[in-house]
Amino acid sequence: MITIQQPWAALIVAGIKDIENRTWTTAYQGPLLIQAGIKIDRRGLRRLDELGLELDAPLHRGVILGSVHLGEITRSSASPWARPYAQHWKLSDPQPVVRLLEARGQQGRLFDPPPDWRRAFTEHDAGTTRLSRVRDVPADEVAPRFREKVTPEAALLAALNGG
Repeated sequence: MITIQQPWAALIVAGIKDIENRTWTTAYQGPLLIQAGIKIDRRGLRRLDELGLELDAPLHRGVILGSVHLGEITRSSASPWARPYAQHWKLSDPQPVVRLLEARGQQGRLFDPPPDWRRAFTEHDAGTTRLSRVRDVPADEVAPRFREKVTPEAALLAALNGG
């Protein structure tokens, strides 16, 4: 599991952002849970506006939002999300949760998820463990949805021009 600030975490789980920029690397490749951090990156909110994207739901924080597949990590990605001089973590196959589960995160490193994290991906409750560190979070919508304020071509052009 990895903690990522909003709105970046929501963009990743929505399949819009395919690269996570980090100053560090890992040998790990495979399934990776995305936990939305408590803080919101104001620069990210400005970036949403530049790309012509608008949220249809609130940015949930402190919860497991979904999972992705972490592939190769490189310094040379052609993705418009890749920043110069950063480690580019290639993300694919985003899977949003079915229900939000509160989970404590840890900045700056990968960490083990809570024992019953799989509850986030099923509508029926398979039971909780006594050591559970997660709890259901009531929400009108499980995951934020994005609406385009501009055409997809204009959003891509803005992404390419903005880095």
